[in-house]
Amino acid sequence: MKNIIVALLFSALLGCQSQDPLTRVNVLNELTSGSSRSWKIESATLTNSAATGELSVTSLANVSDDEFVFSICPDVNVVLLDWKIRNQVRASATTANDVLLDYYVSSLCSSLTIQNDGSITSDDPNLSVTRKPNGRLSVQYLMNGAQFNMDLGPAGETTFVPATLDFEFLTDIVSTDIGLEQAAGFTGSMASNSLYLAYRASAISGIQPERVVRYDMDDGTFTTRDFFNSDFVTKELHIINDELKVVGAKFVNTYPLDLASDPVSVPHNLTITRYGSTVVDDNVFLFGGDLLYPAGSPGTPGPDADKIFRHDQASGQLHEVGALPEPRYWAHGEIVDGNLYVFGGRKAFITETAEEDIFVHDMSSGKNRILKLPTPMHRTFAARYGHLIYVAGYRENPNADPALTTIDTTFGVFDTHTGTFTVIPNTLALSGKKTVFGLTIVGNSLYALIGTWGVTTFSIYRVALAGS
Repeated sequence: MKNIIVALLFSALLGCQSQDPLTRVNVLNELTSGSSRSWKIESATLTNSAATGELSVTSLANVSDDEFVFSICPDVNVVLLDWKIRNQVRASATTANDVLLDYYVSSLCSSLTIQNDGSITSDDPNLSVTRKPNGRLSVQYLMNGAQFNMDLGPAGETTFVPATLDFEFLTDIVSTDIGLEQAAGFTGSMASNSLYLAYRASAISGIQPERVVRYDMDDGTFTTRDFFNSDFVTKELHIINDELKVVGAKFVNTYPLDLASDPVSVPHNLTITRYGSTVVDDNVFLFGGDLLYPAGSPGTPGPDADKIFRHDQASGQLHEVGALPEPRYWAHGEIVDGNLYVFGGRKAFITETAEEDIFVHDMSSGKNRILKLPTPMHRTFAARYGHLIYVAGYRENPNADPALTTIDTTFGVFDTHTGTFTVIPNTLALSGKKTVFGLTIVGNSLYALIGTWGVTTFSIYRVALAGS
């Protein structure tokens, strides 16, 4: 009888072990689904010595844009974690709103070892991952004396895309120069809750200054600063860690977000026009748009019109880091998760031919892929949002009588996970020569700079990207 009882107890013990949710195999499968699995933040807090208690930061755009990808490794006991941080958080914040920071950074990669009891150890001493009930994970990360606590859940299989971009009017900006030059820069800041515009203004005492305009969305006021440093027409705007970067044809000018002082101006050692640019970490990446086309031949691309350059904002050094499949002008793009995506544009500074290519350049390997837009676009604008890139662009319909030239404008979104482009209808009632002149995203809202060729008043419209 005793032997029978012992046998039954041993059998029950084996049964419990086979159902133990913390076994190595079960944890590996839960994290990776047997291969690779994406997780998103469901709740998050930040704790530091400057703030009183925990700061709840779940709803902030620079928290919700994070993505955690767990992938199986050839060593079956190891899982690779690719934490796609995207916009960084401000570790020293004293309030939840102060956690907002415009600072797009590279992924953080770690190796996680799954122990026999199902516990998880990280090769990064600042990072810990623990399993929670109901198929959730808890991640703690130490950064600059603060602790970032995140609860993760599996990401959804589908990505929200709005059926219509139902824009609302925000404000007007009056400037002859924006429409005349057609090369203004446009961006926005979560940290200052402001929009910024930069363009080359009309001459003052014989000099055409760089004009930067800030629109404060909290109180509706404008601040303007002119910088009298000779440069060409094209301006691109970006923000790196609380500094506004105006990327010109020859210089990168760095302003404070409040525009309270003149910028620090540094040459990037190129001469370019109608180029594209984006930022990651402390680097400005520039692509296309070489101004040095053969003399008198603006229809022939310059020798650097297919190049990708990295301008290091810490050292001031310029590095050639890659090349697009062919030259591009008037084409914008973004780097998302290590790939540069460039949309449409033209092969030369002046040409009636619009391009339909989406160039995908792997910044690590240097390899290119070519996808297609649903329609060719002479000029494009792009703004990243998590793993999505919102795109606006237009196609000119030339006429022998320039007064009869019309423009077709397209808004859409590109999903970097699936490589698909979705056209989204909008409520802007664009027709004739009325079209888009800039695009940016602040927080969870998309902003479009809209104007009409030959008209001096430009308008900014806003639409919330809800449900994302």
